[in-house]
Amino acid sequence: MLLLKRIINGCRDLPGFGPHPGTLLLFIMAAVGGLAGIDKGGVNGFIGGSLFAFLMTLPLYLIGAYSRGRLYDESKQRLMRTIKDA
Repeated sequence: MLLLKRIINGCRDLPGFGPHPGTLLLFIMAAVGGLAGIDKGGVNGFIGGSLFAFLMTLPLYLIGAYSRGRLYDESKQRLMRTIKDA
């Protein structure tokens, strides 16, 4: 559950971290894949190409989201320890 929680948090706009920097790239890659698929099958090719590119890029996006979520949790815990020790 911690893994899923960190991934979901990492996809969000985190205070002090901002939005996930890969979100725009994920959608650009899906659009480029769709444009490449148009040549093979029109609208169906666009959908298939977009889905393929999205699924190929998604693991990298989720790894980045997990990393952001972990760093956010660590910084939050460090802040709470600092407040508690003060």
